[in-house]
Amino acid sequence: LRHSSSCRATIRAMTLNAASELQFSSPAGEANYRAARRRYPAQAIVDLATLRDNMAHLVDVVGGPHSGTAVMGVVKADAYGHGLLPAALAALAGGATWLGTAQSHEALLLRKLGIGPDRCRIDISVGSLAGIDALADAARRLGKPARVHVKVDSGFGRNGFTPAGFDAALAKLVPLAHEGVLHIVGQWSHLAVADSPD
Repeated sequence: LRHSSSCRATIRAMTLNAASELQFSSPAGEANYRAARRRYPAQAIVDLATLRDNMAHLVDVVGGPHSGTAVMGVVKADAYGHGLLPAALAALAGGATWLGTAQSHEALLLRKLGIGPDRCRIDISVGSLAGIDALADAARRLGKPARVHVKVDSGFGRNGFTPAGFDAALAKLVPLAHEGVLHIVGQWSHLAVADSPD
């Protein structure tokens, strides 16, 4: 900001950019980018190779691609704004064995875009007694068992069954599993301390 002789303030734009120079696949692509920058100067550059490499690192941390340990790439909310399909493909290229969404329409969109075999293999998470009841009702109406992952709260406080509420959850889940209404696939939790790898 500088003060001009006519007592008006003039703003000078300054660009700080930590990204390397972009490489374009065509002159038309570069022209589209430049036009978009004039209208929307703020930008987020998503490096899909980095997303892929980060997933590969997570796969290595749990024993590598042949360890038998499943690793989920979470792509909810348009992959946190990074683009659902490109981020899903990057996660799979890095070795993800599952993709996670927050909403069923996101999972169905991935199927429609060709990710995964069909709509029948979408698993559901439950973390409340009401959720168990609703899922069991839906499974009965469809005449198909629902594949379920049980969410527990291991200290993060986000959602899921607490240790105090887990017995009530088991009292609902076990009979439904024996009845064939629910197929319990696994258990999951948000890590209580996610920023401490050790």
